[in-house]
Amino acid sequence: MAIVAIKQFGNGETYPVCPRCRITMEREYQNFCDRCGQALDWRQYAHAGILLVSGGVKGPSEVS
Repeated sequence: MAIVAIKQFGNGETYPVCPRCRITMEREYQNFCDRCGQALDWRQYAHAGILLVSGGVKGPSEVS
């Protein structure tokens, strides 16, 4: 599945979002989601939509 979303937090950090489980991933360009195992397609990553996250800053494993 193609990566089509990126979450951006208030501190400016960004994390790609798995298209299957919707959990943020800690690393870009990995072949599979480290949480659900979905195979990832990064070809559209440069055009992925940015989802702004308001409120407190959370780490990638704390955000769904």
